[in-house]
Amino acid sequence: MDAARRIEGFAGAIVTGASSGLGEAIVKKIRELKANLPILSISRSEPVLHIPEFTLKHVSCDLSNQARIISCFPEVKGFVEGLEENGKLLLVNNSGIGAYGEFPEDEFAKLGAMIDLNVRGVVHLTFLMMPLLKARGGAIVNVSSLAAFQATPYLSVYGATKAFLLHWSLSLREELRPSGVTVLAACPGPVRTNFFRAAGFKRRLDNVSGRNPDEVASAVLQACFKGRAIMTFGFRDWLLAAWASRLPKTWSSRLSGAALRRLRLDRFKEGPDKDET
Repeated sequence: MDAARRIEGFAGAIVTGASSGLGEAIVKKIRELKANLPILSISRSEPVLHIPEFTLKHVSCDLSNQARIISCFPEVKGFVEGLEENGKLLLVNNSGIGAYGEFPEDEFAKLGAMIDLNVRGVVHLTFLMMPLLKARGGAIVNVSSLAAFQATPYLSVYGATKAFLLHWSLSLREELRPSGVTVLAACPGPVRTNFFRAAGFKRRLDNVSGRNPDEVASAVLQACFKGRAIMTFGFRDWLLAAWASRLPKTWSSRLSGAALRRLRLDRFKEGPDKDET
């Protein structure tokens, strides 16, 4: 059974960070699979998508701010309560940011905001959504990263947040097994979005091959509707994840540090600034 048939059992979807990048691609892919499925976007910026208003609604919310999540949630709950009575619910926790550099090169405000958004915001929103998900059944997608499988020097805090999402997702999946709610940890490698620039790179890194967001979005939804626990994109990412998981932690940390140190050198190479999207 393909994704287009599996999504028919869903009454609505909630996607965080849908204003750009992978989140935007996931919204577009959901619409391709089921054009009339109501979708709620949650992010600070409103998506720039040409989708009829009745199928895409937006709640402006800073998911790194606990008070804002609490104040915005009645709108989210109202969206779910307005869906068809019969039908599952899809929650895609996609919002996240990164920071590249030696610790503590970045100001703590940036690192703290990253932890709040990548970890606490995801857990908080899912916590609030849990009664609605259990009542309807459905699926949770937590967008982690290939970085979750190993220590990542120069991306140390970012990698740690993604490792949290991977292990929390697997634990939550087991807890929710009797409820009819599945949990997927989506762990793609680099995706062609503005991540690198937002993380602190000054120019495009030509030796980092980013995946097409639309292709990754399709793979994420396919894995979700098949009930998979972990998704990596392509054989190379699967091999890297398997390799990193089996090596002693100190070895994988040393090797990933050497690779990421090269990116740090590339960061300061002369050259024109280029768009990552």
